[in-house]
Amino acid sequence: MSSFKWKSLSNQPMLIPGISQDTRPDDKNPVVTLRTRGWDSHQVDLPSVVYHDGIYRMWFSGFDGFHWRIGFAESEDGITWDDHPHPVLEGTAEAWDSDGVWSSSVLWDGTSYMMWYAGTRRSIPHQDRNSAISHVSQSSDIGLTTSMDGLVWVKQGTEPVLKEGDSPSVFYANGIYRLWYNFTPRGKVVTTPIPLRYTTSQNGISWRSDTRDLQATNSALDMGVRHPSVLLCGDQYLLWYHTTTFQKSKLRLIKGFEARAMDVARIRLNDLRIVDINPHGDWSEMILELVFVNEGPGDAQAIEVKLLETESGVRSLSPAPILQVGDLMVNQTARTVEPLRLLIQGPPQTTDTLNLFWQIAYTDTVMGDRQVYKTEPMT
Repeated sequence: MSSFKWKSLSNQPMLIPGISQDTRPDDKNPVVTLRTRGWDSHQVDLPSVVYHDGIYRMWFSGFDGFHWRIGFAESEDGITWDDHPHPVLEGTAEAWDSDGVWSSSVLWDGTSYMMWYAGTRRSIPHQDRNSAISHVSQSSDIGLTTSMDGLVWVKQGTEPVLKEGDSPSVFYANGIYRLWYNFTPRGKVVTTPIPLRYTTSQNGISWRSDTRDLQATNSALDMGVRHPSVLLCGDQYLLWYHTTTFQKSKLRLIKGFEARAMDVARIRLNDLRIVDINPHGDWSEMILELVFVNEGPGDAQAIEVKLLETESGVRSLSPAPILQVGDLMVNQTARTVEPLRLLIQGPPQTTDTLNLFWQIAYTDTVMGDRQVYKTEPMT
């Protein structure tokens, strides 16, 4: 499992209860308050907001002291909210989320709303929800539900789409769903900060198993990265998250890798095998079979490789200047469609004496761009 580090924009938190920082709370806060009784009488938390058709729509988690549920509110200005009186999503009896649903991430896909949410089979004590370090595994999973109006939701399938996780934050672009979430291992004692992980999906349901841990390079006093919220600004991800320092809650903003560095593939020559050698006087024709590998983290389509100018005494005889490889998913290998034919000055030699330089081009499946780069000398 690989990991990526994020750069903190500041060692100071954005928001500390009772203290104004560069980001200042509106004087009309809070915009959604606790009810005196009912399903969200103890806490309202973890909002997910979508702006669609001139209306802000918010889904938030509510806690009654025993179970978590997800509620809904609408606003024209993001300040004054019309709070729906009843939860719009609850756990299903005898199901994987029977004891509570919470922490939603909602997207509008052009035809309907998609919500990823955390669910659990048992009630989790209130104080453990926001704790970055828990002494007992939270046993949460992530499910998917859809809605046409944001009020009536239809859960997709009877099982979670991702196990051992909570606090999802989903972003969609160029045909790829990207998910940041907290990994919550089931049945294990957790004494270190809960990891923040990243994975991708083509449909929002089946997620890649090769998840990656993301590490925030922040103060050592911060007790982990919880409840991420991610946006793509230009070509770079920004991630807001909740953390705790000496039992004080804070909101921080960290700056991530460029989107390309997170998702695009890396193609390199994996194997070079001599198929045939034909001497021609002072020259020899060498026919090579080339195998390339995609080291990830993204998939690659329409891969093309071109032999660049190499050491003196080596020339390409291949009829096509560019060799086709095709498509490669992460960790897959493939041969070029045609072998490489080289004309080498001097007697026949092994591939160990060849220093070959390549230009590799492919279309990445995340950003949809054509990537072109040169490889390091490879023997």
